[in-house]
Amino acid sequence: MLRALAVSPGPSSAVSIGADHVSVVQLARGSGPPQLAGYARVGLPDGAVTPSITGQNIQDAQAVNGAVDEALRQLPRRPPRVALVMPDGAAKVSIIRFDEPPIRVADLDELIRWQVGGSAPFRLDEAQLAWTPGVRDDAGAQSFVTVLARRDVVKEYEAVCDAVAARAGVADLACINLLNAALARGAGDDGGDWMLVQTVGDAASIAIVRSDRLLFFRHMPADGGRVEDLVHQTVMYYQDRLGGRGLMRALIVGEGHVDTVIAERLPELPTERLVDRLAPLMDDRGAGGTAPLELLAAPIGILLRDRSRAVEMPAA
Repeated sequence: MLRALAVSPGPSSAVSIGADHVSVVQLARGSGPPQLAGYARVGLPDGAVTPSITGQNIQDAQAVNGAVDEALRQLPRRPPRVALVMPDGAAKVSIIRFDEPPIRVADLDELIRWQVGGSAPFRLDEAQLAWTPGVRDDAGAQSFVTVLARRDVVKEYEAVCDAVAARAGVADLACINLLNAALARGAGDDGGDWMLVQTVGDAASIAIVRSDRLLFFRHMPADGGRVEDLVHQTVMYYQDRLGGRGLMRALIVGEGHVDTVIAERLPELPTERLVDRLAPLMDDRGAGGTAPLELLAAPIGILLRDRSRAVEMPAA
């Protein structure tokens, strides 16, 4: 769905760095349907990574570097280049709308930068900004999805890959690539609206997608409230402000009681686990590794996006 922050031709291995663990995945070589060749997860000590838009993220570089190195050693092939997935709290995702956006890309880019810069918690000359077209509404207004991150924050995560001789060829956010994983496994094929809810500890991210275009996104940090309130507020906003046409399904990622919350508040909305769509990737070839599939979904997504209807996103 999104090509963000740093881009070069896609690798076949991915590293995901989260607040409490790192995970790696590697796709099997070949031109057939994608299959996992290997994967691994290694835990991190408390406080080693503290996702933040404005502050330092990698607090214990030695621990994080060691965890990534240990995970990469478990893959069938040691990759010299990887795709990098960062936690949602490391960047700001916004959706902005223009009634009549400029036709020239340079003018549009300048207008988006001006719009985003007005609410950015840091100067744009310190940031990396990427954007992609979103949904065009019934009145003709065009939305754009923007991803904004401080340049030094992105470099913190890239430095981890550099330290273990695995250069990051592309960098993006976790929830964005959960959406890419879902799209690659048919989530938007019916053209309707659907929702994805991700929980990571007490933090959560929620997205609503129209076919393969992001309509709504919000990240709630660990101290930001309750996930049930986030789900309720999002659905109300979707219905009242976004011209909701009715959600086809909700895809759930992470632990917690999101399934129960949706069943109680939105009993007519079907729910499913994203991992159920990804399970066929582990068939036939018997990929080696030890990690819950749910923790591999985002790095799988960043590798599958070239094979799905992911939207091209220019790098900053």
